[in-house]
Amino acid sequence: MDFVGVCKLTPTDEELVSYGLGKITEKDDGTKTFDYDGAYTISFDYEVLDDNDKYVETLKHLIYVSEKNDDGNYYAYSLIYDAETLEPMYSYDMIVEIYGHCFNFLEWNSYDWIENRYFALNIAYCQTIKFEAGDYTATFTLDNSMSDTSTTLNSTYIQIHGEDSLGNNVDTFSAMQVTDQYRNVWTITQTGISVVNAQGSELSITDAYFTYNVLGSQVKVLSTPIVLSGGGKVEVDANEIIITDVSGNKTTYVRYATDLFRLLHRTLTTSTFENYYILTEDEENALISDESKLLLKLTVTDINGETTEYKFYSLTSQKAYITVNGNGGFYVLPSRVEKFISDVHKFFAFEVIDPDAKH
Repeated sequence: MDFVGVCKLTPTDEELVSYGLGKITEKDDGTKTFDYDGAYTISFDYEVLDDNDKYVETLKHLIYVSEKNDDGNYYAYSLIYDAETLEPMYSYDMIVEIYGHCFNFLEWNSYDWIENRYFALNIAYCQTIKFEAGDYTATFTLDNSMSDTSTTLNSTYIQIHGEDSLGNNVDTFSAMQVTDQYRNVWTITQTGISVVNAQGSELSITDAYFTYNVLGSQVKVLSTPIVLSGGGKVEVDANEIIITDVSGNKTTYVRYATDLFRLLHRTLTTSTFENYYILTEDEENALISDESKLLLKLTVTDINGETTEYKFYSLTSQKAYITVNGNGGFYVLPSRVEKFISDVHKFFAFEVIDPDAKH
């Protein structure tokens, strides 16, 4: 809070009324009663702790706020209640004037209170993400079991299985271990390489060097292949890991595929409502029942099995109506909806995704 100053100490009931912070009601018998009554009321709870940070009690603060005065500021008066009994305990017994910018939120409409980023699920909590646009469908299943989440939120070794209606089928790479001809165990991640001997001691790698992959990330690569204990070899470059078995068959892993999916996920998490768009119930029912208007259905299931469904409907060339679990009231840019599908196609083609680009 930014205070102009104290206007009245120990104000009378009449003074509270004159500052727009109370009202006096006259009863039929001629007696009068006073009630605190501001144009706005702000309530919050405060937990009192002792010197050892142990909980003592909870206090409920009520701040009565007047209408905006001629200077664009507000008057306020604060009371403290017991949070359990709701009995008043004390007040600061003063009327203070507070600069108007501190209370801008008092004039917000109901839509201003809503977070404009409508997709906020952390990638570590996602289980499946499904895109449905016309005849095209793409489904991503996320597996975070390899990451250590025992002490903190972590998605370091998350792996994604993606498949779509065009026949694309991708399993992203996160990490692998291989044993070479000398029984040394190599660990290869999206960006790093390390090796330990049979006794578990880390060894230096003489033929490793750093370079950059197609996403612009620095990665460690090998100038010579790892010769495997059972025959075959492993080649590790910036963008691919190629395993060749003793028969000459090759298996290729796109090393940056998981990070590429993270960029696709970021396209979702950085998307925002443009503004609210009010439809009557009949107008909204007509829109969502018209299948030709449906641009995209996005279904997200978290690790607890809870599903959130996003639907995007065409309103105009510049506006797409969005519902979240059936609740509407906002529009987004159609170009953003098109970008969702465009980025899905880029993922399956292993092309670079720019979450901040418009298309």
